[in-house]
Amino acid sequence: MKELPAEPYEYAEWRARRVGLDYHVDIDGHYYSVPHRLIREQLDARITAHTIELFRKGERVAVHLRGAGRGRHTTIAEHTPSSHRRYAEWTIERIGREAAAIGPSTAKLAALILESRPHPEQGYRACLGILRRRA
Repeated sequence: MKELPAEPYEYAEWRARRVGLDYHVDIDGHYYSVPHRLIREQLDARITAHTIELFRKGERVAVHLRGAGRGRHTTIAEHTPSSHRRYAEWTIERIGREAAAIGPSTAKLAALILESRPHPEQGYRACLGILRRRA
Protein backbone atom coordinates (compact mmCIF):
# COMPACT_ATOMS: atom_id res chain seq x y z
CA MET A 1 0.00 0.00 0.00
CA LYS A 2 1.05 3.55 -0.69
CA GLU A 3 1.40 6.23 1.95
CA LEU A 4 -1.45 8.64 2.51
CA PRO A 5 -1.05 12.05 0.84
CA ALA A 6 0.59 14.76 2.97
CA GLU A 7 -2.40 17.07 2.49
CA PRO A 8 -5.99 15.97 3.19
CA TYR A 9 -8.45 15.91 0.31
CA GLU A 10 -10.24 19.21 -0.22
CA TYR A 11 -13.40 19.47 -2.27
CA ALA A 12 -13.11 22.00 -5.10
CA GLU A 13 -15.69 23.39 -7.47
CA TRP A 14 -14.82 24.81 -10.89
CA ARG A 15 -16.72 27.68 -12.51
CA ALA A 16 -16.16 29.81 -15.59
CA ARG A 17 -16.02 33.53 -14.80
CA ARG A 18 -15.61 36.67 -16.88
CA VAL A 19 -13.41 39.50 -15.57
CA GLY A 20 -15.33 42.73 -15.08
CA LEU A 21 -14.24 46.21 -16.08
CA ASP A 22 -13.01 46.71 -12.51
CA TYR A 23 -10.61 43.70 -12.96
CA HIS A 24 -12.55 41.60 -10.41
CA VAL A 25 -14.52 38.37 -10.80
CA ASP A 26 -17.71 37.61 -8.90
CA ILE A 27 -17.73 34.44 -6.84
CA ASP A 28 -20.88 34.04 -4.76
CA GLY A 29 -21.31 37.81 -4.46
CA HIS A 30 -17.73 38.51 -3.32
CA TYR A 31 -15.32 40.10 -5.80
CA TYR A 32 -11.72 38.93 -6.28
CA SER A 33 -9.06 40.81 -8.24
CA VAL A 34 -6.99 39.56 -11.15
CA PRO A 35 -4.26 41.41 -13.09
CA HIS A 36 -5.96 44.36 -14.81
CA ARG A 37 -4.71 43.29 -18.25
CA LEU A 38 -7.28 40.45 -18.11
CA ILE A 39 -10.35 42.72 -18.24
CA ARG A 40 -13.21 40.97 -20.12
CA GLU A 41 -11.25 37.69 -20.33
CA GLN A 42 -12.89 34.34 -19.55
CA LEU A 43 -11.23 32.61 -16.57
CA ASP A 44 -11.68 29.34 -14.74
CA ALA A 45 -12.18 29.62 -10.99
CA ARG A 46 -11.22 26.82 -8.61
CA ILE A 47 -13.24 27.36 -5.45
CA THR A 48 -12.62 25.60 -2.15
CA ALA A 49 -13.79 26.34 1.38
CA HIS A 50 -10.60 28.34 2.01
CA THR A 51 -9.22 29.59 -1.31
CA ILE A 52 -10.13 31.04 -4.68
CA GLU A 53 -7.74 30.29 -7.54
CA LEU A 54 -8.19 31.90 -10.95
CA PHE A 55 -6.76 30.41 -14.13
CA ARG A 56 -6.40 31.66 -17.70
CA LYS A 57 -5.78 28.89 -20.24
CA GLY A 58 -4.48 26.61 -17.48
CA GLU A 59 -2.10 29.17 -15.96
CA ARG A 60 -2.88 30.40 -12.46
CA VAL A 61 -3.13 34.20 -12.56
CA ALA A 62 -4.42 34.89 -9.04
CA VAL A 63 -5.01 33.20 -5.70
CA HIS A 64 -6.96 34.62 -2.76
CA LEU A 65 -8.06 33.46 0.64
CA ARG A 66 -11.81 33.05 0.52
CA GLY A 67 -13.44 36.30 1.59
CA ALA A 68 -16.55 36.77 3.69
CA GLY A 69 -19.35 39.16 2.96
CA ARG A 70 -21.43 39.68 -0.13
CA GLY A 71 -20.67 42.82 -2.09
CA ARG A 72 -17.16 43.08 -0.64
CA HIS A 73 -13.91 43.14 -2.61
CA THR A 74 -10.63 41.33 -2.09
CA THR A 75 -7.96 43.16 -4.08
CA ILE A 76 -4.22 42.60 -4.46
CA ALA A 77 -2.46 45.94 -5.04
CA GLU A 78 -0.31 44.54 -7.88
CA HIS A 79 -3.48 43.76 -9.84
CA THR A 80 -4.52 47.41 -10.03
CA PRO A 81 -3.41 49.68 -12.86
CA SER A 82 -0.79 52.21 -11.78
CA SER A 83 -3.29 55.01 -12.39
CA HIS A 84 -5.49 53.54 -9.61
CA ARG A 85 -2.63 52.96 -7.17
CA ARG A 86 -1.85 56.66 -6.87
CA TYR A 87 -5.29 57.19 -5.30
CA ALA A 88 -4.90 54.39 -2.75
CA GLU A 89 -3.71 56.68 0.04
CA TRP A 90 -6.74 58.94 -0.39
CA THR A 91 -9.96 58.33 1.55
CA ILE A 92 -13.31 60.08 1.57
CA GLU A 93 -12.43 61.50 4.99
CA ARG A 94 -9.06 62.83 3.81
CA ILE A 95 -10.61 64.49 0.76
CA GLY A 96 -13.19 66.07 3.07
CA ARG A 97 -10.50 67.40 5.42
CA GLU A 98 -8.38 68.79 2.60
CA ALA A 99 -11.40 70.44 0.98
CA ALA A 100 -12.55 71.93 4.31
CA ALA A 101 -9.08 73.40 4.81
CA ILE A 102 -9.60 75.37 1.57
CA GLY A 103 -13.05 76.56 2.59
CA PRO A 104 -16.66 75.58 3.27
CA SER A 105 -17.74 75.91 -0.38
CA THR A 106 -14.95 73.60 -1.50
CA ALA A 107 -15.95 71.09 1.20
CA LYS A 108 -19.57 71.19 -0.01
CA LEU A 109 -18.50 70.73 -3.63
CA ALA A 110 -16.28 67.75 -2.78
CA ALA A 111 -19.07 66.15 -0.74
CA LEU A 112 -21.55 66.68 -3.58
CA ILE A 113 -19.17 65.10 -6.11
CA LEU A 114 -18.57 62.05 -3.90
CA GLU A 115 -22.26 61.61 -3.04
CA SER A 116 -23.41 61.91 -6.65
CA ARG A 117 -21.42 58.87 -7.83
CA PRO A 118 -22.63 55.26 -7.49
CA HIS A 119 -19.27 54.57 -5.78
CA PRO A 120 -17.62 57.55 -4.06
CA GLU A 121 -14.20 56.43 -5.33
CA GLN A 122 -15.37 57.35 -8.84
CA GLY A 123 -15.32 60.99 -7.74
CA TYR A 124 -11.73 60.96 -6.43
CA ARG A 125 -10.19 62.20 -9.67
CA ALA A 126 -12.52 65.20 -9.89
CA CYS A 127 -12.00 66.06 -6.20
CA LEU A 128 -8.23 65.75 -6.44
CA GLY A 129 -8.28 68.05 -9.47
CA ILE A 130 -10.11 70.66 -7.39
CA LEU A 131 -7.71 70.23 -4.46
CA ARG A 132 -4.71 70.71 -6.79
CA ARG A 133 -6.11 74.07 -7.90
CA ARG A 134 -5.59 75.31 -4.32
CA ALA A 135 -2.12 76.60 -5.11
